[in-house]
Amino acid sequence: LLEGVSPFARKELEDQGYNVEYIKHALQGDELIEKIKDAHIIGVRSRTQITEQVINSCNNLFIIGCFCIGTNQVNLKVAAEKGICVFNSPFCNTRSVAELII
Repeated sequence: LLEGVSPFARKELEDQGYNVEYIKHALQGDELIEKIKDAHIIGVRSRTQITEQVINSCNNLFIIGCFCIGTNQVNLKVAAEKGICVFNSPFCNTRSVAELII
């Protein structure tokens, strides 16, 4: 999980038996590739760019979760060609927006 995705998501995945690495910031380029090349699932917000190069460098990836409004940070065409499921959770930012308004 990158970019400080909710600690609740981390706990839920760990409770289901997944090994979760939690990184509070975005990664890009070679650093991102090195970190996720053997991952099965990744969770990102809007700053991490999942490009064609990133997707093609992943050996086991089958799910990309975007915990933000859209999926424009993911090369959806390449993900689909590789059979990688991409989803987003558009309401995860609702609380953050409400906190900023208050």
